[in-house]
Amino acid sequence: MCCAVVAAIIVSGCKAQPATSQPALDAAVQDAAAPDTGATSYLCARYGADAAAAPSYATIQRLFDEQCSSCHTPLASLPLSPGPAWARLVGRAAPAAESCGGTLVAPGNPEASYLYVKLTSDSPCAGTRMPQGEFGPVPLPECVLSLVRRWISAGAPGP
Repeated sequence: MCCAVVAAIIVSGCKAQPATSQPALDAAVQDAAAPDTGATSYLCARYGADAAAAPSYATIQRLFDEQCSSCHTPLASLPLSPGPAWARLVGRAAPAAESCGGTLVAPGNPEASYLYVKLTSDSPCAGTRMPQGEFGPVPLPECVLSLVRRWISAGAPGP
């Protein structure tokens, strides 16, 4: 139990987040970087990342809900909670101080989308890789990154 609580705190990235929220998923994200622990398969299956079709926005929002919104709350400068997330991301200019300019989500162009850069680059032009854990970045598995890439490539369709 103690290890699951510690893992949930590490992965959440926000000390105020209750340690009991989705401990199995949080532990899976933390373990996803480890060589074939099964966690990567778990997250791929959870988000349907192995499917060939572009994901729906509902899938992307579920990813935000489970991996991002504990820090990106409705009161944050970039809320990723249901409702405002799509409208605040797609086709919107990224904050100059954080993103070195550019667009948060450039429909059809993952490489020009700051969201995708923040999820995939160990050294984005500003800030750090997302999502953040207690002690630094906790990279998402490649299958989940591919899911975000396919959503953006398909034009970032909305709700």
